[in-house]
Amino acid sequence: MRPSLLGSFLAFWILLSLFTSKAFSQESGLNHRWKVIYVGKFQNPKSQKRMEALFFEFDQSSRAYFGSLGCNSVSGTFSLVGTDGILLKPNTSTLMTCPSMEVELDMQNALEKTRAYKIETGTLYLLDESGKTLMMLQKVD
Repeated sequence: MRPSLLGSFLAFWILLSLFTSKAFSQESGLNHRWKVIYVGKFQNPKSQKRMEALFFEFDQSSRAYFGSLGCNSVSGTFSLVGTDGILLKPNTSTLMTCPSMEVELDMQNALEKTRAYKIETGTLYLLDESGKTLMMLQKVD
């Protein structure tokens, strides 16, 4: 009886370690500055004023994020769900009138629909509930 109990405990411990290490590595991987390389129908979108790349930053310790939408900026909090789930909650956003709102709307839509993420080779993928990529960001720091 003892060997099977010990075996069950070891199997449980191994599985727990695998899931925990994946969650930790994903979570700690968010804690960077990211350049937006794809959102909606846009590749490498730029800010409207200065024509600079759009960036997002995630701070794991405060569970906060900040980013550029193209013309306006947004900040908020995020919560992690399981090993790869994430919910982005916008708290504040600037409300400037922009000449074109296309990138802005695609960015807002992606943030609202994001339910999961994955990080592969320095690229952060924000995914909807079906696993479709909504936004791709490249680590820059």
